[in-house]
Amino acid sequence: MNLRLFLIVVSLFPFFISAYAQGSFIEKGNEKSSSPAQDEKTMEFKIFSLGAEPDAILLGRTLPVLFTVLVTGGQEAPETIQLLEVTNNGREIKALGDLYDNGQNGDIASQDRIFSGTFEVSGLKEGLRYFQARLYKEGIRYMSPVYSWMVTTFPTELHPSDPNMLVEDPKTGYKFYANEVIVSFKEKVPSEKIIEILFSEKCDLVGTIPSLGVSQIRCVMDKTDEAVYQKIKTFERYREIEYAEPNFYIELDD
Repeated sequence: MNLRLFLIVVSLFPFFISAYAQGSFIEKGNEKSSSPAQDEKTMEFKIFSLGAEPDAILLGRTLPVLFTVLVTGGQEAPETIQLLEVTNNGREIKALGDLYDNGQNGDIASQDRIFSGTFEVSGLKEGLRYFQARLYKEGIRYMSPVYSWMVTTFPTELHPSDPNMLVEDPKTGYKFYANEVIVSFKEKVPSEKIIEILFSEKCDLVGTIPSLGVSQIRCVMDKTDEAVYQKIKTFERYREIEYAEPNFYIELDD
């Protein structure tokens, strides 16, 4: 059985590097955030980066969002971790409630050091919203890295690709879709500008992976590998675009 993945393998590597870098951030003073490189047997707590499911929402909608965070260190696990909405630089806006590790309140498994909670979140304004996990213990404040969550007018998941559009690069043997590329737009590029770029290139944004910051772009072009590479070069000339790559087809055999 083959499993089709509509995701560029290369895109995963910078994502994991970025996640590690976020987890390694340590604040000064009595504020401490997580560091995977530290010894987990330390008496100090470590709070890793938040995760959320879903990790984006369409503008104008309200959804229950499951937030999770891993906490290590300390002699005993804390009872709760506080979830905050913050600014992009970590200034508190409001406290949303507590995350639990008791197998309830949205938590899947108890006493696994993964704290969870479900909260209603609205997408009233397009752009990024920011969240952070906090723990007070013995006069010390422990903070997670700031987590960004997207409110968008674009699709919040990938769209199935057409297998009839597969082409192969004769030099590498890699297969990818002749009518698609994966594009990473730089942060804070307005949706109007994205639409303008895509319109000029005869393309549509048909899917995204918000947690990776990549978009699935479908274009009108010849069914050749050269056409895909040419479109990538064209996209990378835009200052609003971080990078562009083929949408590779990957086969995984059982």
